[in-house]
Amino acid sequence: MERVMHLPERIEIRKATLEDVKDLEALWNEASRPCERYPIYVGQGLGSGQAAVVALADGKVVGFAIGYLIVERGSITEIYVTPEFRNLGIGTVMAQIMDYHLHLMGAKEVCVYANPHTERFWQRLGFTHRESVILTRPCASKTPIA
Repeated sequence: MERVMHLPERIEIRKATLEDVKDLEALWNEASRPCERYPIYVGQGLGSGQAAVVALADGKVVGFAIGYLIVERGSITEIYVTPEFRNLGIGTVMAQIMDYHLHLMGAKEVCVYANPHTERFWQRLGFTHRESVILTRPCASKTPIA
C-alpha cells in the first residue's frame, strides 16, 4: 500500500468525529440494510479508539472507512463511497489512511473480509488471498432457555 494517490481538490479525507455519526448512519443505510444499532456501534467506537475516516466533497460526507485493532491485527471492517464519487481514488486513499492509522495503533498486519465485488479492489492494494470460510445464519429469535 505504498502508492500515494492524489484526490481532486474538492475532496477532503479526515478522521471521523462524533459529530459525523448521523452522516455515517445515513451512508451506512445507503450502503447496506438499515441497522438500528449503527449509531451505537460508531458512536462507541469513535470514543474508544476505533479507527474511522470520512471523505468529504464540498463539505458533505460522501464516504467512510472504519477499522479496529485486536491484539496486533488490524481489520478494515467497512469502506464505502457514494456511487457518484467512485473511481476517483477516494476508497483507495481511505484504505491507505486506515492502514496507517492501524499501524500507529500497533497493528503488525491488516486484514479485510472481501466479497466477490471488492476482492479485486483489495488485491490492487496488496492484500493477498488467505483461505477462509464464513458461515452465517439468522439470529435466534427466541431465547434457548425456557
